[in-house]
Amino acid sequence: KIGTLFSPVKIFAPVALAMFLLASGWYGYTLYSFGRFTNMSALLYSGAVMVFLMGLISEQITALMYKDTK
Repeated sequence: KIGTLFSPVKIFAPVALAMFLLASGWYGYTLYSFGRFTNMSALLYSGAVMVFLMGLISEQITALMYKDTK
């Protein structure tokens, strides 16, 4: 909780990167095995983008919360 209060991107960015790498790995596997792009790859890519954007929004909210203390 403290990490998300002061630097949310440090929490959300690695999770988004892990999801992106997992999506790329899954896409590579299904492309090699079946020759197609699956729904799971699309969901993982979309989830990675959403988690990263949520981190950016959290960063902006944190900046607004601590704007007066600087």
